[in-house]
Amino acid sequence: MDYLYGALTAVWFVGLLLFGCVSLNEFRRVLNNLVPGAPFAGEVLSWKLGWRGQITKIDLTFLNETGRAYLAKAIRNERIAIIWGVGGFFLTACVHFYMKR
Repeated sequence: MDYLYGALTAVWFVGLLLFGCVSLNEFRRVLNNLVPGAPFAGEVLSWKLGWRGQITKIDLTFLNETGRAYLAKAIRNERIAIIWGVGGFFLTACVHFYMKR
């Protein structure tokens, strides 16, 4: 049964890594689609961890249409990654607790 816990943990970790890489790629695409004359990317972003889970909030006036589409994808991927991380953590913790009883 320990193999089940190890496999479940490995799948959870690989999923987190995959979602993290996809989220970073989407944010790179967002920052590549700033409108001409927009301030530097560091001034566009405000790094905060809000209670809703949005790590970055970008003003939509600094993005063109393609950037807005990528921002919507990035926010969706970020929410999926948060759900995967929290849900997978509780699932692996429950399996670990159940097997050690």
